[in-house]
Amino acid sequence: MDAHVAPDFLTKFYDMEVVEGLPVEFVCVIDGNPDPQVTWLLNGKEVESGSDILIRRQEDSVMLAFRSVQIHQEGEVICKLKNDSGEAICKAKLKVKEDIGKKGDRPIFIERPSDKEVNEGGEVTFECVISGLPDPEVTWFYNGRELY
Repeated sequence: MDAHVAPDFLTKFYDMEVVEGLPVEFVCVIDGNPDPQVTWLLNGKEVESGSDILIRRQEDSVMLAFRSVQIHQEGEVICKLKNDSGEAICKAKLKVKEDIGKKGDRPIFIERPSDKEVNEGGEVTFECVISGLPDPEVTWFYNGRELY
């Protein structure tokens, strides 16, 4: 007759920070007799396998995988183990950073054009330095009219 052993984590997962849209996995190795029931929670709500989330158990290894993590999935990930001999919990934070390539950065002036004096009929050049993602389109105006 096998001895009953309370659930335990032989290896734990830790806080993760990932860019939105990328995959992320939480993996741990567990122990217990009888085999513990495994429950995954995200922000206090039970998580189930679906089109964007995969839950897998292979022998003593359990995994929660996000195929393409989204901002709304940020929060606390919990793996809860339970059998007749007790319970164990492993917690970690999932931080999802916005993909700036997806949204971008608004255009800003690094250097603005400066005032210049020129004789009538003379040429003048105005310069500026801008930044933004994706690269901003620049349009120049003179007295409210677009220059080409």
